[in-house]
Amino acid sequence: MELSDFMLTVSEVALNIIAKRELTIEEILDYLDQKQNFDKKTYSNTYSKIYNALRNLQYIIWETWHNYTTSEKYKSEFKKYEYYHQHKEDPWQNEYLKEIFDMGVFSKKQVEASIIEAKIFEDFIKHLKTQGIIFVIAGKGNKTYRIPDYHDYCYYKFNNLLTTTKTLHRQIFDFTSDGLLLPRGVSVSELDDLSGRVMKALDYKKEASS
Repeated sequence: MELSDFMLTVSEVALNIIAKRELTIEEILDYLDQKQNFDKKTYSNTYSKIYNALRNLQYIIWETWHNYTTSEKYKSEFKKYEYYHQHKEDPWQNEYLKEIFDMGVFSKKQVEASIIEAKIFEDFIKHLKTQGIIFVIAGKGNKTYRIPDYHDYCYYKFNNLLTTTKTLHRQIFDFTSDGLLLPRGVSVSELDDLSGRVMKALDYKKEASS
């Protein structure tokens, strides 16, 4: 997927609005309507186009971010933030991160490494803004969009990881409780170990600090 002219137009309008407050699709639509004087059908269709543009921008940016995390520049930024984090900041002042750690699912090192990733992601989003590209999120059932901060990054990351591991554990439980036969040479403990290895693979960005 590539950036279209319409995506760039939506980004430009959205960045102007969000510089003052959070934004909605209606605000972007009304701005474009003032410029182009849509008829009723075009107005309705353009709402969907704007929604899709914001969604597709998310897909493109997440893919760009993923590619960036494999680069040498990312590794360099990680080491820089790692030093700053160790000597300047106390992440445990944040209640959400305390709650995650207290659950006993993730280690202190994992939580702190994710904070560093999130800080780099925040810089990444700021850089996109200088290029005229916006990345926004909206909560479930919330029509208001906003640019995420590093707390959002940690929240979404940990929620996704927790959902994944719960799904894997449930599937293992269902598989064994139903009395289904395991493939030859595979034990229940090995299936459980597999879920752990999948979790490690999902958390592959941690290796950037080595």
